[in-house]
Amino acid sequence: MKLKIDNESVRLVVSLAVIAFFAALVLSVVHMFTIVDEEARLREKIGEVYSAPLTDQTFDWTGYVDRPDTSISNCYRAEDGAYIMIAKSDKAYSSSGIELIVIIKDDLIKDVIKYKASETPGIGSKLLEDSYLKQFTKYSVDDFDFASGTAGGAAGIDVAYVTGATRSSTGVRYAVEAAVKAYLFLEGK
Repeated sequence: MKLKIDNESVRLVVSLAVIAFFAALVLSVVHMFTIVDEEARLREKIGEVYSAPLTDQTFDWTGYVDRPDTSISNCYRAEDGAYIMIAKSDKAYSSSGIELIVIIKDDLIKDVIKYKASETPGIGSKLLEDSYLKQFTKYSVDDFDFASGTAGGAAGIDVAYVTGATRSSTGVRYAVEAAVKAYLFLEGK
């Protein structure tokens, strides 16, 4: 028995394949622009909060292990030597976690700024206010004792937690600790 394929069926299949190809091509281009746009938006946000220009330095992360429930999504080096890290903690009330910009220079935490978070208005949003985040700027990286801490956390620092938002407060602390841990790794300490 011979399979008979008519000309119209072949044209239909070829047409659908061409449409699928161009749709995939358009989606990949849009995705690339989204990635570029995110990088540009991040650099713009950093420029708003830190005046020194960023270098194009890349980092060797070989051997680095994130602290539990955290990650460093981006790391930059400013021309004045500061490290600017985007630290994310999944340990927050919000399912998307908390992302902070943590600036460390000369072994001191210079600034902690909210980058991305979607906390419940009210109690949870208090921990993303500058007044709460600034409490970390009194610490040196030497104050964080990762050897004595528990569950990957650091001992040696005393920060206030927002009553009723303990989980999100922990998330903020973990994100700052992740940035400090990454800084110590990159500095070889």
